[in-house]
Amino acid sequence: MAEGWISLHRKYAETELWLSEPFTRGQAWVDLLILANHKDGFIRVRGQLIPVKRGQVGWSQERLAQRWQWSRKKVSNFLRELEKTAQQIEQQKNNISTIITILNYDAYQIKEQQKEPQKHSRSTAEEQQRNTNNNGNNENNENKKDKKHKRADAPFVLPDFIPQETWNAYLAVRDKKKAVKTPYALNLIIKELLKIQQIHNHDPVAVLNKSIKSGWVDVFPLRDADIPKPKSRYFPDVPDNWRM
Repeated sequence: MAEGWISLHRKYAETELWLSEPFTRGQAWVDLLILANHKDGFIRVRGQLIPVKRGQVGWSQERLAQRWQWSRKKVSNFLRELEKTAQQIEQQKNNISTIITILNYDAYQIKEQQKEPQKHSRSTAEEQQRNTNNNGNNENNENKKDKKHKRADAPFVLPDFIPQETWNAYLAVRDKKKAVKTPYALNLIIKELLKIQQIHNHDPVAVLNKSIKSGWVDVFPLRDADIPKPKSRYFPDVPDNWRM
């Protein structure tokens, strides 16, 4: 069982089946492998470009907690275990970002070039296998295009609990950040708002307003300081004979 490879496309990590329930520990580890950059790049954090190299994950613990449907503490403990005990990752933290490095990342990847086989029969078999894989990849690419097209056609309807004015302000933020506004992407935001409400009991409108105020294209659970305080009751002056 420990020998051999499977080719798993990253798109499967964005399906409803993958994201519908709280992650298992094994699923979270595989998810880190999928989320890791396959080539050097950058992420933008608070207006600054942070380099993310091949084999690194530029996701904060807060975003991972939302994706995995875990608490922040559980994410922190899991990453600490991978780093200290299993020695499978390294974490680089500073005041604006956290970068997770997958150790021996290339060991989890299929080598792009195979050594030339010594026997002609083996070479022929491998050539046939490559042709089969290429055909499969072509079919997968076509299926991906078809699914992407169908997904884009899914309608978006703004729920009644989100005021149109608030939603327009949020869309303006996405426009400014050049974030996609496909029906699929917007439905994911609504789904995340409902998840935050269910798990943290945070008002979706308040969560959305926080993202608008902060210039975020994603939505996150509110911090204690951001949760609206109930208004104190006002007691007007009353005659002395009414006082207790």
